[in-house]
Amino acid sequence: MFCDSLCGSSLRVDSCYKRFADYILIEDLSVMTKAKAAGLSPARLEKLDRFIQSQNIDTGKIPGAVTVIARRGEVAHQSALGLADVERKTPMREDTIFRAYSMSKPITSVAFMTLVEEGRVALDTPVHQVLIVPSGRCL
Repeated sequence: MFCDSLCGSSLRVDSCYKRFADYILIEDLSVMTKAKAAGLSPARLEKLDRFIQSQNIDTGKIPGAVTVIARRGEVAHQSALGLADVERKTPMREDTIFRAYSMSKPITSVAFMTLVEEGRVALDTPVHQVLIVPSGRCL
């Protein structure tokens, strides 16, 4: 039996099904999201977007947001929600540039928590044992 009615070729039906299965597999891989590839749930990430939209943007707490979630160095999810410019009604884009104010505390906190994660310091380590003044001496 041949399957020229299914795929327009003179392949045997079993070959045609294999080719069709390969096609479906390729299609599944092409629609496989970055989130799935990173081992994350696309549905839960969409739930996060809905939460940010409903609890922060729709309520007026913030005009817009860009979220980026990475796993193992690869971007698994990225979204732009709301407005970048409220007066002009410009939508937020994934490449919108933000001016960041007072970022020293969050950056220092992340750096310190990285040291904690590596076991180089403990959460209860006194600050004077960790900080170095510009002269190179410990406090």
